[in-house]
Amino acid sequence: MFRYSAVSLYLFSMRFAQKLTLLIIGCIIVLGGLCLIQYYLIRNTYRLEQSAYLQQVKQRLGTRGQVLIDSLNHQGMVALLRDIRDSLESGRKPSLNNFQQQIEVVAAPHRHAISQALSGDSLLHDNHYVLLYTHVVLYHRQVADTLLPGGAPPLVLTGGNADQSANVLPISEGLQQAGFSLGTDTVTAMTYTPAYRLSVWTKAAIVAEHWQATILRRMAWTLIGSALLIIAVTVIFFLVFMTLFRQKQIADVTTDFANNMTHELKTPLSSAAVVVKSLRTPEARLDESWYGELLNELDRQHEKIRRMMDSILTSAMDQPMGMTQSRPFNLAGVLKEMEQLVTASGRDLQYTGNEDIVVNADPDLLTGILANLVDNALKYTPAGTSLHIHTEIAGRTLRISLEDQGSGIPSSLRRHLFRKFFRVPRPAGNHIRGLGLGLYLCRMQAKQLGGDIAYHTSASGGSLFTITLPYDNNTAIIGRG
Repeated sequence: MFRYSAVSLYLFSMRFAQKLTLLIIGCIIVLGGLCLIQYYLIRNTYRLEQSAYLQQVKQRLGTRGQVLIDSLNHQGMVALLRDIRDSLESGRKPSLNNFQQQIEVVAAPHRHAISQALSGDSLLHDNHYVLLYTHVVLYHRQVADTLLPGGAPPLVLTGGNADQSANVLPISEGLQQAGFSLGTDTVTAMTYTPAYRLSVWTKAAIVAEHWQATILRRMAWTLIGSALLIIAVTVIFFLVFMTLFRQKQIADVTTDFANNMTHELKTPLSSAAVVVKSLRTPEARLDESWYGELLNELDRQHEKIRRMMDSILTSAMDQPMGMTQSRPFNLAGVLKEMEQLVTASGRDLQYTGNEDIVVNADPDLLTGILANLVDNALKYTPAGTSLHIHTEIAGRTLRISLEDQGSGIPSSLRRHLFRKFFRVPRPAGNHIRGLGLGLYLCRMQAKQLGGDIAYHTSASGGSLFTITLPYDNNTAIIGRG
């Protein structure tokens, strides 16, 4: 029990990267072991199928061509004995240099008959039977005379040289012996020992052109099953890793959100606590002007907390909450509010385009979108730099662009820009307040107004956010009227 607890505590204390490394190593070991098992399974299955195929070939061969094969072998032995006896009786040393030509004449009819017999079988029709004399030795009174060494080219009765083909399936190897004496017609007798004994080593085989393909076809389901098993295990491991990364991202987002939330709430709550303490002092009650300033400050901190809570509640919903309160209003008033936000932080705001535009939309939502964009621009750009707002009407579309003079956003992060809780990574020690909800809410609110928001890089390398909204000339005329 103590061991289990110690291991659990050790794993719990490990970092995610270390756990992931151990998991990867474990998965590689399991997958490697599985592949090794499948390899041995397929190899052994292949050998079993090869053995079964060869046994089946032997059975078919014995049924369809054994008589012809035995006849061919008999004729070959008779011709070989005749040639040797003729050489000995004429006083010459036996030699097989020209015997292959004699075999060609003797074996020709049998080869054709064997080929016809094999062609009529569905298993053997692509195969060729091979019969070879690989080693010939003549014994005379215990003295051996090697007529055909084992390493020399064999005598081919049918089928060609099997040793030169890669598709050879050996069937059998054997030894045949025959005795004879010169000057007598009796080759063997119960009471007579021949003076000469001929030993012939034979080799029979099948040359099958497509036997590997046949065996692989028989193993098709085994191969498919092994491949599917390995693929399934690999996919499972991949899904496990994806789930771990997803869970890690969720955990990181949750942790960052909790830390940012704590940081964001700490400032207004601390300020509100100081204001409340000040309101309780006798001096504040006696000084009505100071008392009013303190109440205004308390109201500002309360409004800041309320906006933060509204952002969190809104972001928790996939669809915007409530109905938009659309009405015609002049864009100049909203831009004036943005100018106040920028100048309050000691920056300059420049306008280009037509400010006197009447648009039919929810002014609070549009103000919130622009306020979020301006707040981000003020936080993420160097102090002293100015902001630029440009408005234009293109057909039935109103475009409002906000450009800053910052360093922009790396291209690899732009696809995550409007994702909930996403924040552009900052260098260590350069923390900037925020919850990662601003741009997410901007896009949600822009879509709620029937438009959208997009990010581009400005000509100076800074950030350029463009809000597009539907625009109707009739609304503009009615608004001015």
